[in-house]
Amino acid sequence: MKNEFGKRIAAGVMALTMCFAFAGCGSKSADDVTDKDIEQAAKELEKEETKPAAPQAEDAPVTTEAEPEPVEYDPFDYINIKYDGIAPYGKVKLSVDNPSDKPYVSLSFEADKQTNLNNGDVITVTANIKEKEYYIPTKTTEEFTVEGMDEYLMTLDDLPDDVREKLEQQAEDMLNSEVANWSDEMTLDEYSLLGNYLLTIKTDGDYGSGNRLFFLYDVKANVNMDDSYDYEKNPEYIYPVYIDDVYRLADGTWVFDPSDMTSAGDWISTVEDGIGFPVYLGYKDLDAFFSNEIASHTSDSDYMTNIGE
Repeated sequence: MKNEFGKRIAAGVMALTMCFAFAGCGSKSADDVTDKDIEQAAKELEKEETKPAAPQAEDAPVTTEAEPEPVEYDPFDYINIKYDGIAPYGKVKLSVDNPSDKPYVSLSFEADKQTNLNNGDVITVTANIKEKEYYIPTKTTEEFTVEGMDEYLMTLDDLPDDVREKLEQQAEDMLNSEVANWSDEMTLDEYSLLGNYLLTIKTDGDYGSGNRLFFLYDVKANVNMDDSYDYEKNPEYIYPVYIDDVYRLADGTWVFDPSDMTSAGDWISTVEDGIGFPVYLGYKDLDAFFSNEIASHTSDSDYMTNIGE
C-alpha cells in the first residue's frame, strides 16, 4: 500500500511538472489536474523506471606485465670432462652440452692446468658465459679431481710381484741367449740379479717413453785363450736389460710386453788393448752403467733404485 501511494504522489508531482513544462496543460493549476493527467504521468514514470540505465563511462583498464623472476642455473651441469693419456702425463678435454632449451647464449670452459696431469690432481675450471636475459649462473668456477686415467709405473714399490717375476724371467732368458752366442774361449761362471733402476720422465715426450725399468745383473765369466794374448781371464761386468712404458690400466690391469725388453751396454773386449775377441755386452761396472744410462737423462727424468738396499 505504501508503495502504491508513493507512486501516485510521484505521478501527481510529475503530472504538474509536465503541465507546467508543456503547453498541453494550458493554464491549469494544481487543483485542475485530473486523474487522467495523473495516470498519464504514472505511465511515463513507469517507462522511466524500466528504461535501462545509460552506460556510465569507465576508465580503460591499465594492464602492467610483471618482470620475470630471474632463473638460477649451474653452468657446470652442461660440462663434459674427459681425461686422455697416461698419468702423470695426462691431458684434460672440456666440451659443452648445448640443449635446445639452454639457459645461456654461449658457454665454454677453461682449465687452469691442461697437461701433465696425474690421478688425484685438482684442477680449477672456469666457465666463460655469454648470458641470456633473466638467467643467472650460480657460479663460474668449480674444482675437479683428476681420476680414472691409466697410470705409468712411477715407483719401484708399486711393481707387483707377478709382473716383476715375468720381467725377470725374460731378462734372464736374454742373458742366457747372449751367453750362448759367446765364442768358444769364453764361458759363464755365474750371475746374479743386483736390482733395478727406474727412470720416470719429468714431462711427457722428452725421449718418447713414460718410464724405463732396468734389471741389472752381475755376471762373472771365464776366458781361456792362447797365452800369447794379454787378456782378462775372469771378467766381471754389469749386464743391463730394460723395458719401456710399463703402466697400469684404470681397472688395475698391468700392461707390459716382455718381448719388448732390450739389452743395454757396449761391446767390451777381453783383450787388454781393447782389440779382438772374445767380447761381451754390458758395462765394466755400476759407475759406467750409471753414467751412460741414468746420468744422461737426469735433465729430463727422475730416477730411483733398489740396489744397495
